[in-house]
Amino acid sequence: MEFIGLRNPRYYLLAAAVAAALSALIAFAYLRGVGTRAAQAGRLVQLVVAARDLGGGEVLDPSSLQQVPFPDKYLLPGTFTEISRLTGRRLARPVRQGEPVLESALFSGDAEARESLTPGFRAFPLPQETANLPFSSLVPEERVDLVFLEGDSARLGLEDVKVLGTIAAENLASTWQSSNEQGTSPPDCLLLEVTPEEACRLAAALKGGRVEVLLRPRKE
Repeated sequence: MEFIGLRNPRYYLLAAAVAAALSALIAFAYLRGVGTRAAQAGRLVQLVVAARDLGGGEVLDPSSLQQVPFPDKYLLPGTFTEISRLTGRRLARPVRQGEPVLESALFSGDAEARESLTPGFRAFPLPQETANLPFSSLVPEERVDLVFLEGDSARLGLEDVKVLGTIAAENLASTWQSSNEQGTSPPDCLLLEVTPEEACRLAAALKGGRVEVLLRPRKE
């Protein structure tokens, strides 16, 4: 009779309820453990890594990069969390797919400019303080026009000038401090590819006034 009693549906319902309660407790304990480990690891940020194998000398664009979640607690120095900060930069060494793109893997502004400089041309540093256009909006290989301003007059000084890149203020700090007695921070500079003759005209324009940078259409 006891064996028959065990087949009563009420026993199955009770057993199912107990099993469901145990499953819920196990799931709760697991999720709580995951939350604890995530809190210990730190806040998740979007780490920029190579979307494919990248070769040395390659210019980075959004298609060559991707973002993956990563605990900020374990970020290495020189890592990036925004793809836009790497767009247009040139790799100094190969980077494997899935590997973080570090600052140490990139050419610095002046080294990158030397690599992309056309023979017979020179890299001219145009200080940010001379122009209204933010140099951070420009990427290597873009083309610009330069307007020379002096007093109330303005004229088109140079056309279709190639942008080589920018040099951050910290890279100019030692040179700036040796020639600057006021102790102000050095300006960022836009590196432009010009001929020696154009460099002389540009230097003269800067000495007598200001220079404005005009963007050109990319497909002109």
